[in-house]
Amino acid sequence: NSARSSGTVQQALIYALRNDPNPGVRVKAAEALGDLAGKKDVQDALREALLTDVNPGVRVQAIDVLKRHPNKETLKVLETKAATDANEYVRLEAKRLLDSSQGLEQASE
Repeated sequence: NSARSSGTVQQALIYALRNDPNPGVRVKAAEALGDLAGKKDVQDALREALLTDVNPGVRVQAIDVLKRHPNKETLKVLETKAATDANEYVRLEAKRLLDSSQGLEQASE
């Protein structure tokens, strides 16, 4: 029963991240998804927010959560955002995470 309710909470947070008109609610939804950031549907929703949300605060929060579980899909999105995001801080955060991820990849080779 608690697994079902946590899935319901997860889906509600993803829905809020994708659809709430208030950017503050979307930031809090992204933040709350942090404990679930290892799940594919959560990562998909966070990557979508990073790519499409109009509010830079939401995009920064998505980066902050995604950095806990970097993977190839996330790194591709970060490369795009580091080069093209309209907000300088988002570009810098994406580049910072890319740089730290490359260091980890090289260390593990």
